[in-house]
Amino acid sequence: MKKIAFIGAGNMGGAVLRSALNVFPAEQFIVTVKTQTHADSLRAELGVEVSSSNLSAAERSEIIFLCVKPQYSEPVLAEIAPAFKEGDKTLVSIMAGKSTEWIACQLGLPEGSRRIVRTMPNLPALIGRGMTLIADGSDVPEKVTDILARCGAVEYIAESLFDIGGVVAGCTPAWTAMFAESLADAGVAAGLSRAVAVKLAASAIAGTAEMIASGVYSTGALKDAVCSPGGTTIRGVAELERGGFRAAAINAVLAAYDKHSSLRG
Repeated sequence: MKKIAFIGAGNMGGAVLRSALNVFPAEQFIVTVKTQTHADSLRAELGVEVSSSNLSAAERSEIIFLCVKPQYSEPVLAEIAPAFKEGDKTLVSIMAGKSTEWIACQLGLPEGSRRIVRTMPNLPALIGRGMTLIADGSDVPEKVTDILARCGAVEYIAESLFDIGGVVAGCTPAWTAMFAESLADAGVAAGLSRAVAVKLAASAIAGTAEMIASGVYSTGALKDAVCSPGGTTIRGVAELERGGFRAAAINAVLAAYDKHSSLRG
């Protein structure tokens, strides 16, 4: 049986792997990791086969999820390149900044190869509530679409927009967590317990996100619906604006975009 390989299973790769195990049985997967401790943990928790050889894992698999950090990708791609002499393998990249053309070159595949699927999931994939970007133009095997669909929503976009799309989808969970933590801190300062303050902030953020995503409200209309004239919320909005809230958010996205673009290959 041809396997599905995960080369790397850190935070993001591990999240996709756990979603994949909701679609296919553990015996269909082979995972490569750096340390014996991590290998033992994955075997015990997930029941998957773990290998120390990237090339062996790639040779035995029909689909290879490449889940390493972009700065470490060149030697890994050089190691697995011999496996792609066969014409029936697909590589799925979750790496930031590395284009399908660059990956094809590293693997010795022809320019324009459709056997590379560039994706960008985000951490909420761990609970099936993520957003995964897929670059237009590749031949995406059904098994891959099945796995990524279990990670959450899927959006196909032009590869030329992957840097900015990856920032908005991929970095936002960290910034949202910071916002939730700040709201909870204020609640604690005013007398709420930490657990209750975190629950209130997280639930409000989750519900608001659902309303925006479903199209019930636009972002501006939702804000206006909560802001009564002379009320408490609009006073808070004024304080956020006085602190440069929106400008800081825009600048954070653009700074991350600059960094993301610097990884481009």
